[in-house]
Amino acid sequence: MIITKKKERYSAQNLSDDYQLSQKENLPFVQHVGTDGRFKPEVKDFAGEMVKPKDDHQATDIKIIKYLAAKNLLFAKEKIIHSYPHCWRCDTPLLNYAASSWFVKVTDIKEKLVEKNKNVRWVPEEIGEGRFGKWLEGAKDWAVSRSRFWGTPLPVWQNSEGSKLFVDSVYTLKQYSKKSGNKYFIMRHGEAQHNVNNIEDYKGDPNNHITNKGKDDTLAQTKKLKKENIQLIISSPFLRTRESSEIVRNELGLQESALIFDDRIRESSYEDMSSVIKRVGEFIYESEKNYKEKNILIVSHGFPLWTLEKISTGGKAEGFTVEQMFNTSEVRKLDFVSLPHNDNYELDLHRPYIDEVAIEKDGEEYRRVPEVFDTWYDSGSVPFASRAAKDFKPADFIAEGLDQTRGWFYTLAALNAALFGDFPYKQVVVNGLILAEDGKKMSKRLKNYPELTEVLDKYGADALRYYLVSSSAVRAEDLRFSEKGLDEIVKKNNSRLENVVSFYELYAGDKNNEKNSSNHILDRWIDSRLAQLIKDVTEGLEKYELDRASRPIADFIDDLSTWYLRRSRTRPEALPKLREILLKAAQVMAPFVPFQAEDIYRRLNGSKESVHLESWLTEKEVDQKLMDEMEKARKVVSLALEQRQIKNIKVRQPLAKLEIKIDLGSEYLEIIKDEVNVKEVLVNNSLETEVSLDTELNPELIEEGKMRDAIRKVQEWRKEKGLKPGETTKYEVLKDDEAIFVKYKDEIQKATNVEF
Repeated sequence: MIITKKKERYSAQNLSDDYQLSQKENLPFVQHVGTDGRFKPEVKDFAGEMVKPKDDHQATDIKIIKYLAAKNLLFAKEKIIHSYPHCWRCDTPLLNYAASSWFVKVTDIKEKLVEKNKNVRWVPEEIGEGRFGKWLEGAKDWAVSRSRFWGTPLPVWQNSEGSKLFVDSVYTLKQYSKKSGNKYFIMRHGEAQHNVNNIEDYKGDPNNHITNKGKDDTLAQTKKLKKENIQLIISSPFLRTRESSEIVRNELGLQESALIFDDRIRESSYEDMSSVIKRVGEFIYESEKNYKEKNILIVSHGFPLWTLEKISTGGKAEGFTVEQMFNTSEVRKLDFVSLPHNDNYELDLHRPYIDEVAIEKDGEEYRRVPEVFDTWYDSGSVPFASRAAKDFKPADFIAEGLDQTRGWFYTLAALNAALFGDFPYKQVVVNGLILAEDGKKMSKRLKNYPELTEVLDKYGADALRYYLVSSSAVRAEDLRFSEKGLDEIVKKNNSRLENVVSFYELYAGDKNNEKNSSNHILDRWIDSRLAQLIKDVTEGLEKYELDRASRPIADFIDDLSTWYLRRSRTRPEALPKLREILLKAAQVMAPFVPFQAEDIYRRLNGSKESVHLESWLTEKEVDQKLMDEMEKARKVVSLALEQRQIKNIKVRQPLAKLEIKIDLGSEYLEIIKDEVNVKEVLVNNSLETEVSLDTELNPELIEEGKMRDAIRKVQEWRKEKGLKPGETTKYEVLKDDEAIFVKYKDEIQKATNVEF
């Protein structure tokens, strides 16, 4: 990948926090404009004036015109209406100017990008071929640097002559960093009396001498150090480290002046980790600065020495355990090189720490260039930023908004194709923008959208999730967010499904483990209907078409509630089947409505701890003939009910006969008969229309209709009273209804379980 530096068109915000935080930087602003968007002092007549005031964009322009006119220097003036760029965050006018920038030479890999894009599956397909594909075909070199304080620093160092070094890793940074020439060795004091007695000594007990064993061990370790040509010993001031250091100094034949004491490497409790890190870090970095070409032995305690090792690698000094403690008298070499670090002495490659690192090559000093990477460069580096290049593997899919065809989708492609010769993704799901209901972008400033927490509280996360994944937004089309749409989903999906589950819980009793052995046409149909749902959802998910995967769920809930359950309410043998269907439906719905699916699964005692631990359901064969026949039966019912509505005859009122032109089996005819509420259904192929409903009422039919009205009244009364199924109670019959209740006593009592 080639990175070069050249001129580009650049824009900056007048009052940018980035620039205010980096006043010391020599940023590439307009020659006479400061980093705060004001004219510099050399522009004497306008020094300190905002170039483009936020509240009055033309105020300074007018002052300049008046100034020129007063000096008789104004050639001409005219008013031109045009748009002007503003910061989308704070609505401040932006200043445009030319600046140097670093570019990735995308033009060298353009053909590769176009070719590799052909292997990616885009949803929707036309984005890959059109918007993104055309963008790649016309790709220009990519400006990747920004003159800001915050951001990933460019790893480029240059000397006073402009020669550059590219630093590709911390390892390389260590190799080139200016070094003191010091070599460090670290040693824990010899065994002390408190070590023997297992007593902690954080304050430096003046009686805590090292033992004879401690003296012998220290002497033995010192003999191994003789070949290292130790020139300086820096010791903790505690008694046990003083005594150990004196043994070392004497054995190595060093002058008294070669032994110094530093309070920063004294012992401390593990709980005081933060202060130990800071004082030990300050000590080692100051030593690196103060000494040159010295071989230095540091004599200290277990915890400070462990901290020194952590700091030398740039890692976090946390998680210390006793098992990591140095042995008494143990000596190790400390591989220390100055690294850019934060206040906790952890490796930090960001500004300002990285800018303090000077590197050296062939006697020349190099300093880092001031620019940082455009954050899109970071975003494009995601697939390889945290792992070795040899582990590079493309993601199965990524998903983002349509605006990322020239953003994240592109930067991912450009960087990974340049570095590894391929795209880092196999499939891309492109989302549209979620707009306010008025079609404008959602804006905190305009407050043209409801608060998310209020939406979640009112409609639930499941409804919002389903609303989005089943919408056109998952196919790169903009969606006008509407609470009406959410409310509709709650009513048609969530609430309706909840009612089905509640019905099961109300009537199931202890039948959860009951096997369904019914061969009823409705049970066979709902099995096939579930198989169709699994097939449709699976196909949609495998093609990453979320709308196609999610929309069949709403249709299934409708069929389950308004057809299967409606026609099966009086069939106790249907309850085990209903439980089976609900559990499997919960598994299918889990990716789309995870909370309700989990709730259903637990309430119906699913076999695993969570529905989300279930394997995806395998597809079963759909009985298409049964599905088609049931669809015909439902169409007949719909047409017959329309005729009832035209004649203004309630469904509770029995009718004598329905004739149909469609030839259906007896099981379907029985369903039609119950649903339309007729005494018989006849197939008549000579009908001119599909259905013909006999709407003539005789006294017997009218009286039966009154009986059904009586049953409905009692059932509604039971519901108001909160009575459970099977619970017997007394019902007071109104005087006007006495005749019907007396005549049809047995039928009413059997249907309602009341006495009167």
